[in-house]
Amino acid sequence: AVVMFCADNGVVAQGVTQCGQEVTATVTENMGRGKSAVCLMAHHIGMDSFPVDIGVARDVQGERILRRKIRYGTADMTKEPAMTRDEAVRAVETGIELAQWCAAQGYDLLCGGEMGIGNTTTSAAVTAALTGADVETVTGRGFTVAATDSFGAIHPLTHAGFVLLLTCVITYAVYWKRGLLHRQFSAVGRATLQKIVPTSLGILFLVMMAQVLKGSGLMELIAEGLTQVTGPFYTAAVPLLGLLGAFVTSSNTSSNILLGSFQHTAAGMIAANEAVVLAAQTAGGAIGTVVGPSTILLGTTTAGCKGKEGEVLKFMLPIVLVEAVVTGGLSYLLAY
Repeated sequence: AVVMFCADNGVVAQGVTQCGQEVTATVTENMGRGKSAVCLMAHHIGMDSFPVDIGVARDVQGERILRRKIRYGTADMTKEPAMTRDEAVRAVETGIELAQWCAAQGYDLLCGGEMGIGNTTTSAAVTAALTGADVETVTGRGFTVAATDSFGAIHPLTHAGFVLLLTCVITYAVYWKRGLLHRQFSAVGRATLQKIVPTSLGILFLVMMAQVLKGSGLMELIAEGLTQVTGPFYTAAVPLLGLLGAFVTSSNTSSNILLGSFQHTAAGMIAANEAVVLAAQTAGGAIGTVVGPSTILLGTTTAGCKGKEGEVLKFMLPIVLVEAVVTGGLSYLLAY
């Protein structure tokens, strides 16, 4: 049997984690439904899994959850003891009691684990206390730890924009060597800048908006609400969301900027394969660009049938919806 002890860590209040404390309860309830990664892996090899609410910050729902709550989350250990001595003893005794219960049920192999947002911070503190090691040594560089001043790896040669920059430099060098750089070059450069500024500003504002949604916690709240309503079937709707984002922005890139982080968060909340969810997002975005207003306008203008945009949209919309639905089905099958 696999026994997962679930509890919240009060030190989360210090901003040491990427996501909010509420994710602990969401993942615990997913474990209660057998939908988390550890439950699926345990089921695959024929092991039973038992999530234990030993300290989640709120009451959780789920028939399979064993209720052994010591308290509603620990206190912030940077300001006060995380637990009283009595609570710590009761927690240890709970582990002993559940091990004995598993043995009485006939299980001959017991795997224990824990889950709770902020658990690595707690683990680092306990490790430092037990071993006497420096906190800096046992603490990894986390999400919000101010580590960029001492560590900030730069990989310019593998950055996506490097190929574009290199292309521009080589092209400039070739034109200069052949004597093709004359007065018209500066005019072409100015015209190019005038065309790319609107697009660049649009992408810049989309990135800013996505970061505001993520930094304010709205991204997590929206993702939590949507995944609670749809459950595991959310993965089937991912391409449709990507399609909608691309339709509104007329760009798969913009759709991914706006919704990529959201899809990643939602995937974690329903214990879905993040790679599959993100692939479904960009696939839906690629499908959606076909019916993007600017794409249709460009196509009708190029083909010499300007004014028939509505007819093109009416013809293409059923096709892209069918493609998105099929992609959603594949996403649902592959995500778990």
